[in-house]
Amino acid sequence: MIADIIPILLSSLLTALQVLLLLVAGLLGLIASVILLPVVIHVDAGRGADPEATPDISALVAPWLGALGLELRQRTDGWEARVLLLGRISLYRRLLLTYTSSKQEAKSSRELPAPSVSKTTATPPVTQQAPAPIPPASISPISSRDNTKTKGLQTPENLDTDKKGSFPSKTGMLTRASKIWTDLHPFLPPTGRLLKRLLRIVGLRHLQVDATVALGDAAATGKLVGQIQAVVPFLPTWARVDIGADFVRPVSHGQASVRLHLYLARLLASIGRFAVSAGYLWLRRWWRLRQTARTLSAVTD
Repeated sequence: MIADIIPILLSSLLTALQVLLLLVAGLLGLIASVILLPVVIHVDAGRGADPEATPDISALVAPWLGALGLELRQRTDGWEARVLLLGRISLYRRLLLTYTSSKQEAKSSRELPAPSVSKTTATPPVTQQAPAPIPPASISPISSRDNTKTKGLQTPENLDTDKKGSFPSKTGMLTRASKIWTDLHPFLPPTGRLLKRLLRIVGLRHLQVDATVALGDAAATGKLVGQIQAVVPFLPTWARVDIGADFVRPVSHGQASVRLHLYLARLLASIGRFAVSAGYLWLRRWWRLRQTARTLSAVTD
């Protein structure tokens, strides 16, 4: 009987172990795909020619090269969040914030009637009696001492000798500054390398601007558009900029679209290299200080 149950138990344990290993492998593969594949960041902004038009803004953050994303879009009455599949299919939609309630409250507060003022006999104000003068004999000598303190600014020159030590000297400040510089100087090279690598983490893939510039002054509008048109030929191929001028309506309008790729693998690699370099420098400095302290203690003993 027991000999028949043991193989069944062993096979069940092996199956459960295989399922667990598959789940762990799938989770690790999911995390690795999020890190290795770039995260797409897409921002769209637009505004109409109407001065009272609400700007249309939407921001999309999508891992797995845009396969699954979270979009935040501005609407006329608030903000809306959506979960998108392949950048188009909406899986979930939720209204985060609405402005209708605040507008209705403001409207109801404006429509409330003004409070009625009852006609009552005004009571005369209560007069306060002036305080009695303090006799000169009751004045404490501390007040005269305080008056002498407020006569001039306290400096090391007009203080006593025993109080001059409380003011920080220039020598002490320079010593502290040099000590701080000595502590931070070894970490400047890895910090500079980290900042250079951070610039490569984000890659600009697409830029499109179709806008019409309209300022209050026609001369300023033409000058600004001319400066922009002078820079447009030097833009890269992934940038498309079309800027026009409107000398009639004083409101700028148009649309802009930006798409970025965020590489999490490069970010983690940069942070890891910085942590290793900074940790090695700190350990080396700590070991040198420890050896110096041992040498000084041996000499004094």
